Amino acid sequence: MEICSEHASLIVETAGAVYDSLFYISYKGDNNFVLRNSKRAKVWESKADEFVNRIRTISKRIENAGFFEKLIFHMDDIIDALEDVVFFVSLIPPVNISRKILKSLEKMAVIVLESSREFLKTVYAYQCSTQICTPDEMQAFFRSTAHVISLERTCDEAFRETNRVIFEESADFKEAMLARDCTKKIEDASNSLMLAAFTIRDRAFEAHIWEGY
Repeated sequence: MEICSEHASLIVETAGAVYDSLFYISYKGDNNFVLRNSKRAKVWESKADEFVNRIRTISKRIENAGFFEKLIFHMDDIIDALEDVVFFVSLIPPVNISRKILKSLEKMAVIVLESSREFLKTVYAYQCSTQICTPDEMQAFFRSTAHVISLERTCDEAFRETNRVIFEESADFKEAMLARDCTKKIEDASNSLMLAAFTIRDRAFEAHIWEGY
């Protein structure tokens, strides 16, 4: 589970890069910063791939291999989608782009960043619960898991609103296509975060780690 924790930390870093890149495009027009961010995100995504390969290797000789393989599959989808967003944002010209579209994308980025942080808490809480579980740790686990699931619904609503804004505000086909690609990938990341949280929650119930509380 330690490897999953490290992977989840990279997810948070990449989600932060999505927000930072959109912020700089919106308010500072610093495309050089965004390009550097894109390179960093690619490094994090490559590092995450190493964690995925390590999980797949050790899962052949550990208990609950199915759980870890399913979890890392969803986690890999999360960081892949987020890295794609950072790359797409690097293609956005710092001028002649709708402020309303960027604002809508920022809103989605904030949601998925919060969800990523809550998912990291979920992973940490589960990791602790497999050793010694206190009532406070139990509550922290369920609270963070529920928050990730709730944020997916919030992101879905923002996804629909952002698509409406793109339809109304896009000046040309290229702008609309790039904005739609960003929107879809952020939504994909949010959905995979929810699936990963469900995977950990279901495993917790199967293992009865909360028994006695």
